Amino acid sequence: MPVNTVYAWRTKGYGPTGRRVGKYVRYLPGDVEQWVTDQGNS
Repeated sequence: MPVNTVYAWRTKGYGPTGRRVGKYVRYLPGDVEQWVTDQGNS
C-alpha cells in the first residue's frame, strides 16, 4: 500500500486508526488486522 494512499485515507476518516508519534503516524498491527477483517465483512 503506498504511504500517500494511507495518509489520504486518514484525512478522509477511512482506514485503520493511526496514532501520531512525533511527526510520524503509526498503526498498531492489531488495529490494521481488525480493519482488514472488517472490510471483508462489509
